Amino acid sequence: MLEVCLDTIATHVATLVTDLESAAYPALDSLISRVNASNLERVRRVKNRMVRLNTRVETIRAVLEKYLDNDDDMEDLNLTGKQCATGKGRGCLREQLTFRARTCTLPPLHPPLASAQPATQRLSS
Repeated sequence: MLEVCLDTIATHVATLVTDLESAAYPALDSLISRVNASNLERVRRVKNRMVRLNTRVETIRAVLEKYLDNDDDMEDLNLTGKQCATGKGRGCLREQLTFRARTCTLPPLHPPLASAQPATQRLSS
């Protein structure tokens, strides 16, 4: 359950980053080609979206770190261990070994931008 939630959050944040990136590059390109009030306003709006997204990501990271640092919370999340301790789980040792053998990797909370080139270099290519 927790893994599904984390995957959903990571996917949603990745989508937000992609949307932001698709708005940021054209806004920056238009500002480079012509500096005027409307282009500056457009870049300002993109920057505000970026700051809000960064705040969301940092909040998610802080909550996750809080739970990962708290041993009691982590123990509460170990449902297999609870079943084994109460004797209700069948094949507890096998389940624990399977759980420990799996590696869980999550996508980064904020993936790198698809294009690492500055806007001026992309314009010339």
